[in-house]
Amino acid sequence: MAHDPARREERRRNARKAGRARSRGELKDVKAWLLKLASDVEEGRLDPRVGSIVSQILNVFLRSVEVERKIKETEELEERLEALEGVLKRRKAG
Repeated sequence: MAHDPARREERRRNARKAGRARSRGELKDVKAWLLKLASDVEEGRLDPRVGSIVSQILNVFLRSVEVERKIKETEELEERLEALEGVLKRRKAG
């Protein structure tokens, strides 16, 4: 069953792997775009002002990816902490 509580940790691990793979793909694409952008400006194929604006937009994108990563990391840590607190409470009660 897809929502089997016993498989919760497995689903969480799979989601983390998928998120990291997506982020790595996005970052690879942005890095390639920035290299092409720099080359185009350097070779005179692109107006430096346009290159500057595009690189600023890409920088905003990269910052948003980082914020998203930090939010996910914090949520995962909160879940792990809650699980540990639950174990401690059960040990104290039992």
